[in-house]
Amino acid sequence: MKKSKKLIYSLILVLFIGIVYNASKLKNQFDKIDKTDEYWEYPVQKALDFSHIRIEGGNRTYSGISPGTENKLFYKSEIESQFKYSVVNDTLIIEFDKDMITTKVNQKQFRRYKVLITYAELKSISTNDSYLDFGLDTMEELKIETEGFTTLKIESNGAQLDTLNIEMSENAFTVFRDTDNPMNVKLLKTKLVDSSFIDLTSIKAETFLPEIFGKSEMGIGSGLKWPVSNVVKPTTVIDSIQSR
Repeated sequence: MKKSKKLIYSLILVLFIGIVYNASKLKNQFDKIDKTDEYWEYPVQKALDFSHIRIEGGNRTYSGISPGTENKLFYKSEIESQFKYSVVNDTLIIEFDKDMITTKVNQKQFRRYKVLITYAELKSISTNDSYLDFGLDTMEELKIETEGFTTLKIESNGAQLDTLNIEMSENAFTVFRDTDNPMNVKLLKTKLVDSSFIDLTSIKAETFLPEIFGKSEMGIGSGLKWPVSNVVKPTTVIDSIQSR
């Protein structure tokens, strides 16, 4: 056998052994992970002190906000160079790079959160050009502001709130899900401008104070009654709607 062939076979053998060794090493590391921890997929975990959340950009990726026992920020290593975070005046600020923003959000591309925030107590959420899920929890008062090309999907979780104030602008899209376990709120205030859209069919409110302007659209269900007043119900308010 020629020396060149022997050299090639030797290199292939070394490469194969290296692949098997690395695969075995990675498997051992994976097996050591405590998978009873629901956040085991996030290598970076930061305990932070905040009552408000503001997210700028990031609608090219998938973020989540959910109730927890403490305020923490979780994120995957591959996203670390594409955003920065800080806490200023009791507000957690997440700022994604400009190339993480798009005007055409492909919702089917999202599988798992790259960034996850848990909260024990929350007073407000503000988003601009973001794509995220938000899990509600029972609380006294909450303010939600969305703008730009934001998609916000809210899991109602049967939460009980005294006051919920929602303000939307530009092309923001918000939907409350979980029709089998709708949220109950004493006072619901909504203000929609520009071309924003909200689906409120999974909400029950004792008092509903809506404002809607421009080309905005609103879907309401049997749990909401348009207020009896001099305010004419716009044609962009739909009494029965299937979530887009």
